[in-house]
Amino acid sequence: MEKNTQEKILKDFDKMRLIYEAFTQKTEGLVQELLDSASIRIQSVTARTKEKESLLNKLSKNEGKYRKLEDVTDLSGVRITCWFLDQIPLVAKTIKDNFRVINELSIDKSEIMDPDRFGYLSLHYIVSLPANREALQECKKYTGLYCEVQIRTILQHAWAEIEHDLGYKSKIEIPNNIKRRFYRLAGILELADDEFQRLRENIEDYSNMVKEKLMKQEKSIPIDKVSLKSYIETSEIVLKLDTAIASYFVGGAKIKNPQINEEDLRTLEFFNIRTIEKLDTILKENFSDIAKFAKKWIREGREISINKGIAIFYLGYVLVVKTNDDKKIREYVKIFSFPQDAKVTERLISISKET
Repeated sequence: MEKNTQEKILKDFDKMRLIYEAFTQKTEGLVQELLDSASIRIQSVTARTKEKESLLNKLSKNEGKYRKLEDVTDLSGVRITCWFLDQIPLVAKTIKDNFRVINELSIDKSEIMDPDRFGYLSLHYIVSLPANREALQECKKYTGLYCEVQIRTILQHAWAEIEHDLGYKSKIEIPNNIKRRFYRLAGILELADDEFQRLRENIEDYSNMVKEKLMKQEKSIPIDKVSLKSYIETSEIVLKLDTAIASYFVGGAKIKNPQINEEDLRTLEFFNIRTIEKLDTILKENFSDIAKFAKKWIREGREISINKGIAIFYLGYVLVVKTNDDKKIREYVKIFSFPQDAKVTERLISISKET
C-alpha cells in the first residue's frame, strides 16, 4: 500500500473514530433488543471498535487491498455467542431480517472450509443499518458504515480465541508434527457442540415425557430437577398451598415461575422422598399443617414475590418439626446452611415443643 494512502486512511479514522464508537454501541444495543424480542436466549452479545494500532497492522498486512477508510468493513464489530448450534440459524435470520447484509463480504466458514479443514466454524456477516433506520434522525450519521457481526457457539468462540493466541491461522503455518493435534482438537470441539445440543434435546424430551405422565396421573417417577419442576408446574395441591402461603405475607406476594435448586432436591432426599408419587401423598397428608406452619412462620413478613413450589420448602420445616427431635432439627438446619442458623434452630425447636 502506498504510504500516502495508508496515512490518509488513518487520518480519516481519527476523524471518524467517535462516530464509529457510537455506531458500534448502537448496533450492539439493537442486536440485543432484537434477540430479546425474538426470545432467543443466547450467552452474550459483545462489541468493540477497532483500535488504531490494530487498523495499522491490518493495512500493513494487506497492502493495496484498502484504498479508503470505507473499504475496511470491520472497524465496528459485534459478536453473538450462542449456547447451542441450532441457535445460530435463528440468530442469523434475525440479523438478516433486520440489517442490510452485504453478502459478497460475508463469510460462512462451514461452506468454504474443506472436509479436512484446519480451524473451526463460525458465521461472519458484514452489515449496515437498513434504509428505514438510516432515515431516522439519530441514525443518519451512520449512513454508509459497516459492522462485522460474528455468530458463534461458546465452543467455536473458545477455539477462535485459542487459535488466535497461538498465532496459527492456516495449516501451512503450523509445524507438521503438531498439525494432527490441531485437527483432532477441532474435531473434538465440533463433536462436543453436537453432543451438547443432543443433550439439551434429550432433557427436553424427558421433560415432555414427565409432563405427559403427570397429566395421566402417572406419578411413579423418580425425583430429579426436571421431574420436580414439572410436578410443581402441574400440581393442584402445590398451587393451593403456594396461593395460601403468598396470602400470608403483608399485602400478598406474587407467585413467580419455579426455580428448582439443589436445596429443594436435598430437602426431599433428607426425608427419603424419592418419587413424585410419594411427594404428592406427603403434601396431601400434611396440607393443613404446612398452611398453619407457614402462617405462623411468616407472621407479619413482607415479600414482593415467591417462587412457585415454596410449599415444598415449608414441607421440610413441617416434617423436621414433627420429629420432635432436637438433634434432628439441628442437623437439618446445619445441612442446609440457612441464614441465621441459630435463630432458625431455636425457633423450630420451640415450635416442635408446641406440637
